[in-house]
Amino acid sequence: MSPFTPAALRGLLEAAGILEGGFEGLIRYNEPLAAHTTFKVGGPADCWLQPRGNCFPACAAALLREARRRAVPVFILGGGANLVVADRGIRGLVLDTGAWTGWEFAPGGDSLLVRSGVPGDSLPDVLAGAGRGGLEFLAGMPGSVGGMVWMNARAQERSVSDALMETE
Repeated sequence: MSPFTPAALRGLLEAAGILEGGFEGLIRYNEPLAAHTTFKVGGPADCWLQPRGNCFPACAAALLREARRRAVPVFILGGGANLVVADRGIRGLVLDTGAWTGWEFAPGGDSLLVRSGVPGDSLPDVLAGAGRGGLEFLAGMPGSVGGMVWMNARAQERSVSDALMETE
């Protein structure tokens, strides 16, 4: 039995201001994580939330601050690739970055700004559509950009760190 009840976690979300009018996204208690991993295995998260749209950065920051203050663990979930979650699930909060998507070319067009929830294997097509290349090694690789950066994904003698310029 988890010490993090839905009522206690709801209180954390309220204290962080996440349940106020500006939140866009999904919040679920006892959410089966099998629905969020490529291997389709995993028990429940005490609380799973997926902020969407422009509220993501502020919601994530507020959530992390309040969780730290209350000593509640937070697991940050990307695309769920190469992740096996135990049948007992994950205690505390699961912050799903999957809806933090979008990309744009930086002013001058020399680099691509990408949010963490973007599927990594979409980037070669994005660049090819703009007449550019350099990330072909990501084609067919499962997972999100955030996860690929976190684990420094590697294929065909290239790593994400070979192309990464900066993170925020």
